Amino acid sequence: MLRFTMTRAWQSVPTLFIVSGVVFILARLAPGDPVVLKLGSQALAPGNEQIVERMRSELGLDQPLVTQFLLWLRDLAHGDLGVSIHSGQSVGRILLDRLPATVQLMAATMLLALVVGIPLGVLAGARPDSWIDRGVTQLTALGLAVPMFWMALILILVVAVQWQILPPSGYVPLIEDPLESIKRTILPATALAVREGAIFAKFVRAEMRETLAQDYIRVARAKGLGSFGVVRHHALKSTMIPLITVIGVEVGVLMGGVVVVEQVFGWSGVGWQAVQALLNRDYAVVAGVVLMTGMVYVLVNLLVDLLYGLLDPRARAW
Repeated sequence: MLRFTMTRAWQSVPTLFIVSGVVFILARLAPGDPVVLKLGSQALAPGNEQIVERMRSELGLDQPLVTQFLLWLRDLAHGDLGVSIHSGQSVGRILLDRLPATVQLMAATMLLALVVGIPLGVLAGARPDSWIDRGVTQLTALGLAVPMFWMALILILVVAVQWQILPPSGYVPLIEDPLESIKRTILPATALAVREGAIFAKFVRAEMRETLAQDYIRVARAKGLGSFGVVRHHALKSTMIPLITVIGVEVGVLMGGVVVVEQVFGWSGVGWQAVQALLNRDYAVVAGVVLMTGMVYVLVNLLVDLLYGLLDPRARAW
């Protein structure tokens, strides 16, 4: 297993470099000068041309694009993600400061989606063509059709503004005030969990129906095992194994949704930082966010492969 893990980790390195490099180059090809954005109106004032050129030289922006990319790769090989043009802070420090907020939001989202989606999928799959099955099917279709940002705005308008039950926005670290942090996590996690829960419910429903139609399930029923026992001891276990793969894929998709929802709720996580960096043409931060996102996605999928092999020895690749 250790050899398999090291091999997969090594194989992911070129992918991370290619993805980050493409984003690095595209960010620099975008219109707008980061020095002008940083200085604001002062950059256009007469006599400040030399200041602008000096800052561009200090940041390496006067170098050819290929040279900038090679210098970035050199620093990255030494574990240096660069310095933020906008704030002057280390990119690594910025990402580490923002990462706990995003991890908290994603963990709450996945927990909520699994707690709601799995039972709904099991109920619908265990009772095919019943009113429960039809109701869950309609709910999953609705959950997949509603955009995340629209759901976020509706939750703020109804729950936070009209009913005044929960705070509308803002992030509070869990270690500072656990109760307030949980209250502020509910709305953004719900906005993200609607789609994720619908996906899990739809997948579990389909897997449950297919599993319950297998011959060994008929044998179990013929031996006198009740419906609850069949679902608990046979169908549910067979359904959960492929569900792990879906969870791994959805973690990557969820990181894209976090960018939008964090903006709506003023949640100062990695997604929020990425948008701010794009607006400020903060190239180093943008490349760092993409690299970190790719590393998280690779790590999650590696864990999925390991868990899949542990739960089902027939599927082991190590």
